[in-house]
Amino acid sequence: MTTFTVAGVSNNGGDYKVRFCSDFVLRVKNLQKQGDTNINLVELPSPMTKVAACEYLLTLGEFQAYAPEISEILGKKQLKETVKAPIIKAAKKEAVDQEIEELKELMAA
Repeated sequence: MTTFTVAGVSNNGGDYKVRFCSDFVLRVKNLQKQGDTNINLVELPSPMTKVAACEYLLTLGEFQAYAPEISEILGKKQLKETVKAPIIKAAKKEAVDQEIEELKELMAA
């Protein structure tokens, strides 16, 4: 499973995106090159998966404004981690999308 040492958010075309990486400086440069603004990345306390990194970001006050975006990614990543990769590949896109929508509804409740 891939782990990351840096996570955060950036604004891309008016939408906030959750970002993960292992090289803080290189990632900031690449995000700036692609036109991202309001780049807010933090060093993680230890290498983390995307799920763990999202959970950690949600504990930090500076990321509370981005909680909806982080929670959406967290839900998608949790779903992906709970379903084995071969099953995801075999499943039809509509079924996966439906599960994601159901998970979003549960998270919103």
